[in-house]
Amino acid sequence: HEKFISTPWKGIHLISPAFFVSNPEDHKLFNIKTEKELFSNIHHALIEKELNLNAIDTQGGKIGSVEIYVSNYTEIANHTIFPEAMKLSPEDMTRNDKIVFIEKTTLNMLPKLVKANLMEWSKLNVRNFIQGFRDDKILIILIIVLLFSLFKLFKKQNSLIYRLLFIFSFLGIANMGIVAIGIYTTPRYTFYNYWILPFIVIILLNEFNSKSIKEP
Repeated sequence: HEKFISTPWKGIHLISPAFFVSNPEDHKLFNIKTEKELFSNIHHALIEKELNLNAIDTQGGKIGSVEIYVSNYTEIANHTIFPEAMKLSPEDMTRNDKIVFIEKTTLNMLPKLVKANLMEWSKLNVRNFIQGFRDDKILIILIIVLLFSLFKLFKKQNSLIYRLLFIFSFLGIANMGIVAIGIYTTPRYTFYNYWILPFIVIILLNEFNSKSIKEP
């Protein structure tokens, strides 16, 4: 984008879940005309596409809101928020300048929109986080390993094994959390998480075998 700034898609991605759970009256949150118009246009477009929490069709509860959010994330972010924001960008700007303008505008709008819908926004991100593991058991195992290794380290049993278990279980959970807030948890963004559990199993088996060998 020919600008010495961070990737200009952070605002679009971070504000997507906030728009998904937003309400029509949220336009009152914004005093700047561009931000107010941008919210109204995007929210209206999402309602028409049934990609807002207030308009989605869960088919009688058969489909959860997070499943709809994840499966339609690209439509929400790339094909609704971005083009609507491009339309409202100053006409005398180049395309690259418009992208930077959108980045700054969406990041400015984000805190107010999240605060106004904090409960629903939090629920969506938590469900997105859990779904990223594809199986609740994997998350439970990582939490158990994390707490167990932390307990051992707290008890001054600072062996390399417990440090490794703590580091990798923490990284697995933290990485999924970052992905869940920043974007939808698809294997495209979380596949590198899948080696952590086998690695933990290998560490535990190696420790078990080492102790077995040492026993008389």
